[in-house]
Amino acid sequence: MVDTDLIEIIALCIALDITAYKTYLGISHATTNSELRQFWADMAAEEKEHAAYWNSALRLAEQDSIPQLFDDPVRVRRELQGIKDKIDALLQAGFELQSIPDTFLLACRMEFFMNHHAFETLLQFVNCSDPRQDVDRFYEDHINKFIDAMNRFGASTPSLELLGESLRRSWMENKTLASQNSIDELTGVRNRRGFFSIVNIFGSFAKRNRFTVGILMADIDHFKKINDTYGHAKGDVVLRRVARILQEKIRPSDVLGRYGGEEFIIYMSQIDPLAAYDVAEKLRKAVEADRQDSIGVTVSIGIACGTLPMGSDVEASLAEYISTADACLYEAKNSGRNKVVAARSQPGDVEPRETSSAGAEGTPA
Repeated sequence: MVDTDLIEIIALCIALDITAYKTYLGISHATTNSELRQFWADMAAEEKEHAAYWNSALRLAEQDSIPQLFDDPVRVRRELQGIKDKIDALLQAGFELQSIPDTFLLACRMEFFMNHHAFETLLQFVNCSDPRQDVDRFYEDHINKFIDAMNRFGASTPSLELLGESLRRSWMENKTLASQNSIDELTGVRNRRGFFSIVNIFGSFAKRNRFTVGILMADIDHFKKINDTYGHAKGDVVLRRVARILQEKIRPSDVLGRYGGEEFIIYMSQIDPLAAYDVAEKLRKAVEADRQDSIGVTVSIGIACGTLPMGSDVEASLAEYISTADACLYEAKNSGRNKVVAARSQPGDVEPRETSSAGAEGTPA
């Protein structure tokens, strides 16, 4: 079912950026200083590009391909509508633009009004769905460029300086808040919510295109013993180290998350079972070979691969794959640890499983 609240939130983001685009373009046309005229034209172009990002997200939301990203979407929608009303009222009041500080004050107030955490939450989602865009960095550069220009063109006054610094600080706080919603603070990889918010979309795309996907469940062996022997602080170091190794060894298109405790989950797109097994073995060996702080660590890994059935619910299908991979992980733990166990057939089937012993080469027969 299409989430109308999410659609309205994204539509409001588009409307706000289009308003900023038109405003900055108007300031550019009215500016006589050639350097300033180009600056405002650049700002307008960036706002237009921001709106293009949201249009892409809107199309996905209208196809019911984006999960609800907000705990209270109704409140977020009302807040954004309130911001739009404030900006519309500000522009309709005929704000006087008689000097350079006047233009920057208008723009600074607009940017401050638009500095809502919804933008950063959506940005992080867009950025994760296509990391090549680095949209989050683009938005941050936009704000920094604006504040730097305000100082460079001599528009800065005590009031504007305070507003500019408040804008920068508010943006960073929103960025931190959005990260906390999707990133595991200890390891720096995606938490469960952040993992599934992006993987559900990748799963929908894979289902439509009949791509084979893989789920890896990796668990640190004897982690309780590590905590008991070296202390929880060292245990945290081990968790961060394993997360780093896993992140470095998977493809940019794969998604890593901390599933809970010492367990990690990896979604692999467009990968066949033999390749998934090879990746799991590479991960297992990389963790075993790393002996930072003289603490030897190994992982056990379970794998499930296949295509998501057409007409099926993506979340339910992925849950089935995770359950199968988790069962394979359980078998790996029970059969000696430091092993990879791969499901032979599709999740939901009754299948024998194939196990690799520690140090085994190649793929299972």
